Amino acid sequence: MYGEFNNIFMTSVKNTTRKTNLLNKSIEDVCNIEPFVEQRDIDKSRLKDITKIMKQNLKKYNNVQLDVPIILIECSNFGSFLLNKSNERTHSVIVDGQHRVAALRLIINSKDSGKIKNTEVPVMIHTVQTLNDAREIQFNIFEQKPVNDYDKIQRKSYKLVDVIDKFVMHYRKTHKDIVRKCFSEGKYGDKGRKFRKYHFLFEELTDKIKSSANIGIWVEREIQYNELDNAISKVIASCLSKLKSMKTKKEQMRFVNITTESNFTLFENYLKSMPFQIIPYVYYKKYSNLVNDVEKELLIFEEDDDEFEDSSEEDDEDAYQECD
Repeated sequence: MYGEFNNIFMTSVKNTTRKTNLLNKSIEDVCNIEPFVEQRDIDKSRLKDITKIMKQNLKKYNNVQLDVPIILIECSNFGSFLLNKSNERTHSVIVDGQHRVAALRLIINSKDSGKIKNTEVPVMIHTVQTLNDAREIQFNIFEQKPVNDYDKIQRKSYKLVDVIDKFVMHYRKTHKDIVRKCFSEGKYGDKGRKFRKYHFLFEELTDKIKSSANIGIWVEREIQYNELDNAISKVIASCLSKLKSMKTKKEQMRFVNITTESNFTLFENYLKSMPFQIIPYVYYKKYSNLVNDVEKELLIFEEDDDEFEDSSEEDDEDAYQECD
């Protein structure tokens, strides 16, 4: 029944590392899968007609009668590196048939759903090893369908600078005080600039990520701003826990690069209302260490036993006189 259709999409995928299977899934399982990040927006005006036909088929055949399979992409080895339309990591996404799936959701969520949730529909599953493989399949499908030229254009080109920009914009919306007091443009070493220890330099962070030995993984996985935000939140929690566990004040001061007890006392007080401040202090002039720890939280590589480097830098500590 699906032989010719199967051949079309098998020949469109030349990469031998990909696998394609044609099988059946329950409607409930299919409806739990979201569209791929590259899918065009759903045209809600189409759903009424699609739903009407499906309901007619249900009465006549006791099945929705999908003549063409829903096309899915799944991660190999049970991974979750794909991105759905909400930019969330997931194991499986829809690359063709999202309108039919949206109509199915309307039916199974209605009062007339009956036992249809367990009814099976045909699906074609492409198993891929990278996000880029998924994008290639998506646009191979677009090329074979009568969609307009705009929908055939890949709109989600990945740029690290965009990720950092979105991260900063997110903080400007949700953490205005942190941005006002801590965020600063520029990088260590800029001529005519002298940054204080409370400054968080997002351009320095971008530069050190670009210099990471794992930058290829950042790009391949297309790390999103919300994933970066989540990783930094975990690093903050880890630093706070480490600071608290230290037995002596001298050890704590060394950890946050503060040399006088009076400034450390001020730092402790500010830390209670703004835990983020531990980041620029712990990683002062050591953003490579920050990138390493962020990568550990992102599971880009396994955590090891490396400790923070000792700081030999000495700088002014009048930060709290100026950050009000």
